[in-house]
Amino acid sequence: MRYYTEADFTPCRSIGYVMKRVHKAAHGLIENRFRDLDLSFSQWCALALIGGGIVDTSVALARDLGHNSGATTRLVDSLEEKGLIHRERDEEDRRIVRLSLTEAGKAAGTALTPRVIDFWNDALEDFSPAEVDQFMNMLQRLTGKLEQLAAEEGA
Repeated sequence: MRYYTEADFTPCRSIGYVMKRVHKAAHGLIENRFRDLDLSFSQWCALALIGGGIVDTSVALARDLGHNSGATTRLVDSLEEKGLIHRERDEEDRRIVRLSLTEAGKAAGTALTPRVIDFWNDALEDFSPAEVDQFMNMLQRLTGKLEQLAAEEGA
């Protein structure tokens, strides 16, 4: 069964458009929760992704954050200048530079995680735990399908 038709497809019913609006609204609000700090939410995201073992190179970080290489370089440079991350050339392939957290980076990421948790708990307060679990399950399934389609298309 196909969900959308030309007769009923509008931006307000488009999953892509609605997710974009959610992302834009959430990102602006959560950045505000970091405005009193010397670290931005984007910088915290980089620390969380590196510390969580999700990414370990600037290329992977750029892809995950949706940044271009220039913005990612500036982000990594700023984190390195703050002493929060370390760059190291890969022993097997010298073209690859691995990213890792310093002890200060681990501490900063851990210390700021409650701000992110509080934000999402505030945003989700009108949803039951079962609804949040169902929503997360559906988003993860959709992500998996989109990644499968991208692999099939060579994107």
